[in-house]
Amino acid sequence: MSATPSLRPMFAFPGWVIERIDIDWNIKHAFVHLRRDGRIQHVRCSKCETPMGQMKTNDRSVQDLPLGTLRILVNLNTYSVSFEHPELLTHCPV
Repeated sequence: MSATPSLRPMFAFPGWVIERIDIDWNIKHAFVHLRRDGRIQHVRCSKCETPMGQMKTNDRSVQDLPLGTLRILVNLNTYSVSFEHPELLTHCPV
């Protein structure tokens, strides 16, 4: 066990892989880079489990709550999805 605390346990989400964590102590920022787990072929609807088609991808950066004076920025690749069954959109919006 390392004596240095790690941010990894805070960002271990199912379906995501931590590529790297960069900390810049000069500007007091931590950059957490996440990517989707490649073993997951299709994102499924959380309500009906219907597979959704992946459309365009975008790089996003969101700010998490700070840890003391350290600001946390999470960088991840997101994508738009579309339902393959339009009739399900009435009761299952995504």
